[in-house]
Amino acid sequence: MIISITGVAGTGKTSVARELAKMLNARVIHLSRLTEKVSCGYDKVLRAYVVDTEKLRRVVAGEVKRSCENHVIVEGLLSHHVDSDVIILLRLSPEEIEKRLKKRRYPRVKIKENLEAEILDQIYAECLERARNKKIRIIQINTTGKTVGQIAKRIFNILRCKNYRSAQKVCGVEVLGDYVDWLEKYEKYIIEWEGR
Repeated sequence: MIISITGVAGTGKTSVARELAKMLNARVIHLSRLTEKVSCGYDKVLRAYVVDTEKLRRVVAGEVKRSCENHVIVEGLLSHHVDSDVIILLRLSPEEIEKRLKKRRYPRVKIKENLEAEILDQIYAECLERARNKKIRIIQINTTGKTVGQIAKRIFNILRCKNYRSAQKVCGVEVLGDYVDWLEKYEKYIIEWEGR
């Protein structure tokens, strides 16, 4: 099984991938280690590589083929763009994202971009589009207030069809796990953040 773990910066993708890999005896492919290889430029303002997603898909497919493990976890912000059997979308409250990214010394513009993406469901919308076209399941997990171990165990149980809420159908896609909608609660947060 190929599992993509995605979400905005600070949601816990790397830590959760490592923990889940132990439970599944899986190999982890960290997209952050491949971004320079598959980039088509560098954004100096955001301090980030601009990634060619088609090239990323091909490189990851090659890495997966070379794996001996039954399960492969692809983790990173763009992992929902690679071919996988299931997409795990990690969500986190905007306040917590801001705290974590400030601690990492992210530039203000990059923090704002990640907050907006989380509040406006940008990654969720991209996951839905990808899943609808490829018939992939999505597992959405609100990681707010949970430990890495709790998150990984919840994902493991959902993958094993234990202890999960019944699936929702969103745009014709089966979405398991948590319902997350920050917009109503955090609409003012973006406006206030603009004024800081």
